[in-house]
Amino acid sequence: MSLKIKKSLTIDATLYSATYVSLIKSNKHKYKMTQTDQFDLVYKLMLIGTIQVFFIGGIFFFNGLSFKLYNSTPLQITLFFTTLLLHLGNLGAFRSGLYMMKYSLCHPEEFTHPNLAFFIGFMYMQILVVSEWVNIMKGTEKKKPQDLITSYIGFKVITELPKIYLGSISDLPIKAAVGKLTATKGRKDPLNEGKVNWFLTLIYCSSKWFYHSFYFYFMPFMVIYLPLVVLLFDKE
Repeated sequence: MSLKIKKSLTIDATLYSATYVSLIKSNKHKYKMTQTDQFDLVYKLMLIGTIQVFFIGGIFFFNGLSFKLYNSTPLQITLFFTTLLLHLGNLGAFRSGLYMMKYSLCHPEEFTHPNLAFFIGFMYMQILVVSEWVNIMKGTEKKKPQDLITSYIGFKVITELPKIYLGSISDLPIKAAVGKLTATKGRKDPLNEGKVNWFLTLIYCSSKWFYHSFYFYFMPFMVIYLPLVVLLFDKE
């Protein structure tokens, strides 16, 4: 028998979440959206996502990344707190991506394109994780606290770009649908038998494990772990 449950999943208001909820059939009918309207949002999301990837990739590939260790207490304290601030700002967004993946697996029948909805949430999370990692690695190269603060602001803008862009669109009724998703069944519900892709389930479970076991608590502390690793394996 199917066990009826109700669980509220709150998602942040960004271009990712707005595009995601536009793929829900009930929202499509409620806001009188055509398939063209849906994919217009998808194309805008691809543009913003490409810009985010371009900025992060440009920093990673063109400037290069090399972990460095400077013996300066003010510098290390600033590095830790700028990393922590970026992480705290990303937690809600990362959780939103996880909820988007979960809801598309629990209720695939509610979406016009369930697999696309799933990967919107997944892509959102990956950009956040990579941006944090690159921020940490670039932060170790800075020699002045003010440079660390400037770098933090730059990465914050990159991660907040989908929210900023959504706020700049005034005539988008689907924004009213962003907020809470109510799951009334789980992934393993008998009603989902044969509807849920095992590979997508694996990606979701791995992402959930990563969030709960490492990302939520330990990601900012990489600025402490990395110097210890360098000292441990330093051959000089």
